Amino acid sequence: MSADISARQPKGIPAGGQFAATVHGEPAVALPAQPPVTQEQFSALMTEELAVKIDASLKGRIRGKDWYSGSRVDQVFEAELDDEGGLSVYTRQPSSDEGVTYAISMADGTARITLNDDYNTGVKPRDLHPELWTGPDDAVREISHVILDMEGGVTEAAASRGETPDGFASDAEYRRWKER
Repeated sequence: MSADISARQPKGIPAGGQFAATVHGEPAVALPAQPPVTQEQFSALMTEELAVKIDASLKGRIRGKDWYSGSRVDQVFEAELDDEGGLSVYTRQPSSDEGVTYAISMADGTARITLNDDYNTGVKPRDLHPELWTGPDDAVREISHVILDMEGGVTEAAASRGETPDGFASDAEYRRWKER
């Protein structure tokens, strides 16, 4: 019996069958670019309803060490409209009055989230894409995703400095963030 085991492939049939790569031209169709969102349109998207949905989306997703009891507790998130046509999302430990604010605003035609925190000054603002939002659920999904990503970055930075970082509500939440 021969020890040579090779794949049997009929001549003229590409390896991979119907899933084999084939040469083809690119389609001549181009998708139109989304028009940019104006300041007025962005401000109209920032509503009390959106603030409530963002709060609900973030609730229970980030955990931290309570400064007083030392136990692990859920971060508190409170979103509210600001005076410039945007939103502010304030996050803190339940037993503390101190926390950080994520400012969701539009300036110079770009919507972004900026972390306002005296201790983590190196966190860069993140751009948002309101032109892709088809409704409040898309806005909540993107804003929550970016805030969780920024919270994760703050957690990683604290851990790299040897500090006890705030963390995600579960190991699964942390793994999902880390795998992105």
